[in-house]
Amino acid sequence: MRRFKRTYYFSLLTILLDLLSLFISFTLTFYLRFYTAFDVSRGIPTFKSYLTVLPLLLISFIIVFKSFNLYKERRFFEINIRTETTFKAFLLSILVVLLIYYFYRGETYSRLFLALFTPIGFTLLLMFRYSEIKLEILLQKKYLRKSKILIFGTGDDVKKLENSFKKDFSWGFSSIESIDSEKIFQGDKTTDPLESVFKKCKENNINEIIVISRNITHEQMVNIILECEKNMISFHIAPDIFNIITTNVNIINIDGISLLELKRSPLEQLHNRLIKRIMDLTGSFFGIILLSPFMFFVAVLIKKDSEGNIFYKQKRCGEDGKDFTLLKFRTMYTEAESDTGPVFASKDDPRRTKIGKWLRSKNLDELPQLFNVFIGDMSLVGPRPERPHFVEKFKEDIPRYMARHLVKSGITGWAQIHGLRGNTSIEERIKYDLFYIENWSILLDIRILFLSFFSKKNAY
Repeated sequence: MRRFKRTYYFSLLTILLDLLSLFISFTLTFYLRFYTAFDVSRGIPTFKSYLTVLPLLLISFIIVFKSFNLYKERRFFEINIRTETTFKAFLLSILVVLLIYYFYRGETYSRLFLALFTPIGFTLLLMFRYSEIKLEILLQKKYLRKSKILIFGTGDDVKKLENSFKKDFSWGFSSIESIDSEKIFQGDKTTDPLESVFKKCKENNINEIIVISRNITHEQMVNIILECEKNMISFHIAPDIFNIITTNVNIINIDGISLLELKRSPLEQLHNRLIKRIMDLTGSFFGIILLSPFMFFVAVLIKKDSEGNIFYKQKRCGEDGKDFTLLKFRTMYTEAESDTGPVFASKDDPRRTKIGKWLRSKNLDELPQLFNVFIGDMSLVGPRPERPHFVEKFKEDIPRYMARHLVKSGITGWAQIHGLRGNTSIEERIKYDLFYIENWSILLDIRILFLSFFSKKNAY
């Protein structure tokens, strides 16, 4: 059985299991809603009357899931659940059904039924998808390993990729080999250097080639591609430059010419920015209202503890590199940097007041930034804003440093919950910030906010 045919059958199996999970969820929700402890004073409808909406529900799910590429044939490293994408598609499918029934005034359905179906349906669907993936990996490992792969290139990446494949054969490869491209192209010039490579491919039934583009010229690369086509071998390339810049690229086509472009952040899309702004406004508004008594209490403690203002205002560099005034509770003595100039806070920093030490250890000095979020200078979640003095220094010394200013700065962030703040590695911090920007989602923001309550590492 050829690999492409196998992936087609696995995609078909995913569709069938999705339909089965939705049917089971629908049935389970009906009996949970009308035959347990919930109110049925308006009477119990027949299951048959509810089944009339099921075909529309199933069709909507299949169409929406297909539009989200959740049924595409999986190759290489694509065997995963894609939870966030599945969740978005699930909610959109339900919204489609609701819109249709809003305009079609037919049978009236219980709103509680829908409220119960959403978590039950999504949970069961994930369970079925997880089981299908485990089955697919098991079959790939034990019975369906047909492809043989050749890694062609030089450098540490070749060995790293080879080792990665050998750790896990779940992608359907039965054997992995590698060839040093530098030795091949520096050998005997009287014969075609690629002849021996593809002779070996034919002898060993190689049907996949991955090229790690170290010291391979454009002409040599073209020849490899042509030979792969001639010998019916699948071709893959891992260009060095994209390992340096990003792992996220899009392929665009202009009049038959394919171009690779860096994938834009999800937050460059208007609807995502709007969702995030609504989340920021709602969170900061209720945060200010609920925490006002506590912030007043903290203000009294600061005033009694040492001389100076309650709040500390400082210029920070935010979105698009523009400066704004950051608001924090004062945690240091007045004129703390008069002798040293701008420096990072450190453990056992003598500049901190008694109450300031406690506030910093609990991240409570950040609470006034809810006002920054409310007026739009900051977001609840994002890269931490840095002082202009350090920005000017880092942007010259650290590659891609300014890319973290593509989005609004945050009270908390992906780097902060991993302990990367204060006097820690700026390079590591940038990696985490860029990961957040390139992989933003609502669920990621919620996860970061939740973990922020438990992240105390390097809080000083």
